[in-house]
Amino acid sequence: AYTDQGKTATAVILQKTVKNEYVVVEFGKAAVRRIGSLSGTNRQRYIYLHNFKMQLYVANENKTIGRKTVVKDEETGVEVPAVDAIAACLKHVKNEALKQLKQAQTVVCGDILWVVTIPAIWTIDAKQLMKNAAIKAGLTTTDRLDRLHLALEPEAASMWCLSDSKYGLRTGTVYIVADCGGGTVDVTVHKVTGSVTSSVKEVKACSGGNWGSTAIDRKFYATFEEIIGTEALNDLKLDDADEWRDVQHRWEESKCAFDGVTDVSIKVPSSVRRVLASGCKVFNDKHKTGFEKAGNCLNIPAADVLKIFEPSVEKTVEHLQSIVWATPEATKIILVGNFSNSIVLRDAFEKAFSSSQFSVIVPNLAGECVMLGAVLIGNNPLQVAERISNYSYGISVCRCFDADIHLPISKKLIDGIEYAMNVADWFVQYGEVVKSGRVVKKGGYGSIKEGQQRLNFTVYEGRVPGIEYIESTNPNVRELGNIVSEDMDPEILKAQRYYILSQGIVLNTFKTIAWLLSSNLKLAVS
Repeated sequence: AYTDQGKTATAVILQKTVKNEYVVVEFGKAAVRRIGSLSGTNRQRYIYLHNFKMQLYVANENKTIGRKTVVKDEETGVEVPAVDAIAACLKHVKNEALKQLKQAQTVVCGDILWVVTIPAIWTIDAKQLMKNAAIKAGLTTTDRLDRLHLALEPEAASMWCLSDSKYGLRTGTVYIVADCGGGTVDVTVHKVTGSVTSSVKEVKACSGGNWGSTAIDRKFYATFEEIIGTEALNDLKLDDADEWRDVQHRWEESKCAFDGVTDVSIKVPSSVRRVLASGCKVFNDKHKTGFEKAGNCLNIPAADVLKIFEPSVEKTVEHLQSIVWATPEATKIILVGNFSNSIVLRDAFEKAFSSSQFSVIVPNLAGECVMLGAVLIGNNPLQVAERISNYSYGISVCRCFDADIHLPISKKLIDGIEYAMNVADWFVQYGEVVKSGRVVKKGGYGSIKEGQQRLNFTVYEGRVPGIEYIESTNPNVRELGNIVSEDMDPEILKAQRYYILSQGIVLNTFKTIAWLLSSNLKLAVS
C-alpha cells in the first residue's frame, strides 16, 4: 500500500475579491474536506480546483500554455487564469512559510531563495508561466530573479538520493531517476562526476509523459461512466456532487491500498445503484470482466483492477526500458514520487529488470524526495554540472551569400549585395551539452540597410536537430520573443554598415532569456 501522507493534495478553494484578485480560502487536503460542506448558493461563491496541474500538462503538450491559459472548476465550469491560480497558491505557501520562520527568527521575504519545482517535461512557456506566477505571488521581483530558482523535479530527487551514501552513488556511477508522481512520470539519467562535491552531469535529456497515478484515476472514471451511463454520471455530478466526491475519495483509498491480489469494493451513491447491476452485466459481456453489484458497493476483482492500472504501468515501464536500452552504462534505477510506492508498479519494475544488471531502488520518503532535494539544489544550484539541451535556441540572421554553403532559394539582393536570408544562428543546439556557468559569446550582428536605427532580434526555439534555416512554415521552429535595440547612431551605421552591439546591452537582455530557459547558459555578445 502507499499513502500520500507526506504531501498535501493538489487542491485549492479560491474566492474572487471585489478587486478581481483571487485569494486562497482552503488549500490542500483542507480544501478537499471543506468543499464537501459547501452547497447551493454558498458553493457558487467559491472556485474549487483539484488536480489542476494536469490541466496545465494538457496545455503544455498542446503547446498552448501561456498568458491566456486557464484552469477550470470542473464542477461549476468557472475558469480562472492559470497564472492567477498558481500565484494564489504560491502566495499562500509563502505566507505560511514566513509565519513558521518568524517563530524562530526575524526574516523577510527578500532574505529567502525560493525553489519552485516543476516537471522536467515542461516547455519554456510553462516555465515562464511559473516565473510570472512567482513574481505575482510576491516571492521575488523582476529585478531580483536571483531569489527564485526553478528546479526540475527528477533532478531534485536525484540530488536527495545522491546525498545518502546507502544508495551507492559513487564517482562514475550512472543511474536513472524516475519521478513517478500523481500527474506525470519524469525521467532523468545522471552520472556522478565529483567525489568531494558530489556533482553530476546529465547523460540523457529529461523525458517522460502523463502516466502518473491520475492516469489510473481517469481509466477508472471512464470505466465507471461506461457501467452506469453518461447521463447517470452527469446527473450525479450535477445533483449530488458530494456523493461523487465520495466515490473519488473511496477510489483513491482503494487505489493506494491495492496490493495486486485483493479485490476492491467501492460504495456507490444510492442514485446509481438501480442501474449498477445491469450496467455491470453489459460491461462484463463486452469486456470479459467480472464487475458486480454487491449490496451498496461496486465490487471489482483484482484482475480487473490490474487492467485499470495496466496502461499507466505499461507506459512507464516501456519508457524506462527504452532509456535503459539507450544507456547501457547505467546500473541503477531509482523510483521516487508517491506512485513509486505502489506495489503494482514496483512488481512491474522488478519483473522487467530482474534479469538485467540493474538494481531497482525505492528510497525511504520516496514521495518527499523532490521537496527534500529542492532544498539541496537551493544550497548548491551548480550541483548539476552539465545538462543536455532538449531544444536549439538562437536567432535568424542574414549572411553574405555563398553558393557553396547556402541554398539558392535563400538568396536575396539588397542594395546591390547578395545575402542569404533567414539563416539559423544557434546559441545552443539540440542535444548539445551545456556546462554550468558556460558563456556563449556571439558577435558581428548589425544592419544591412543604411540609416537603420533599430535592430530587432527574434529568438527562436528549434525542436529537432539540424535546422539550418528559420522559416515560419517549419513546424519544428517556434518564435519565443523579440529583443529590440533602438536609438542606434545612423552615422556609425552609414560609415561602417556593420554595427557591433555593446556587450552590456546584449548581456543584460540575453541573461533574461537564459533565465527564462532555466538552463545553465549565459549569453553575451561582444
